[in-house]
Amino acid sequence: MRYRRIASARLFRQRTGGNRRAARTPLVPGRGGLTGLGSTRYSRAPWPARFSANPHETGVRWRLPRGQSAPMPIYTRTGDDGETGLFGNRRVPKEHARIEAYGTVDELNSFLGLLRSEALDPEFDTQLKAIQDALFEIGADLATEGGRAALPRIVPHTQQLERWIDASEALLAPLRSFVLPGGCKQAALLHVLRTVARRAERVVWKLSHEIGDNTEVALPKELGVYLNRLSDLFFSWARRANMQAGVRDVPWTRG
Repeated sequence: MRYRRIASARLFRQRTGGNRRAARTPLVPGRGGLTGLGSTRYSRAPWPARFSANPHETGVRWRLPRGQSAPMPIYTRTGDDGETGLFGNRRVPKEHARIEAYGTVDELNSFLGLLRSEALDPEFDTQLKAIQDALFEIGADLATEGGRAALPRIVPHTQQLERWIDASEALLAPLRSFVLPGGCKQAALLHVLRTVARRAERVVWKLSHEIGDNTEVALPKELGVYLNRLSDLFFSWARRANMQAGVRDVPWTRG
């Protein structure tokens, strides 16, 4: 759901042009206007925001005056039949390939949050935060059929990942054998991130191949490329973490 919210916010900015007065006007069910999540369309309400719709009413979106924050419901009951909604109103089974794709990206982002709960170098933490932000953009595009809004951020950030890989590899001794996940705690967490990033890449490419290339909802290949570079970066950073901690990588021993 949270990826659909950010996709909804993108559409809102496009339709209002960032107009604050428009943003403070409540949205209520009606004909025309913004398309909300679910099957209801929304238009501008003719009354002041203080009389806006009940925020807890299912399917109703709202705006409050500046300085007030609306509660965001945690549960909606709209998925209790085993289906969920993509941004754009289409309902799909919760095991749909698109749901699996952005759910796995969300899982990857959550493991990044786990790593960031450790005591980290401030520069490293800033890099991880930038990756989290990029992954959230990717998740929003995956929740939107034909979504491409993340590309202006993802394409240059893929190049940034490659620069980070090069900088990390310059510090490390060449690999002489395969290494097993492990070492210090930070390295172990980075190996978990590496494997989840690989899985995210696999499900994104699976979705891309299911959709096909010759449709208006084709998945941008740049999303898969980003996840590929990200897993490479996590592997290099894992080795760097062991080096900085004075811990040797765990070599694979042939049986």
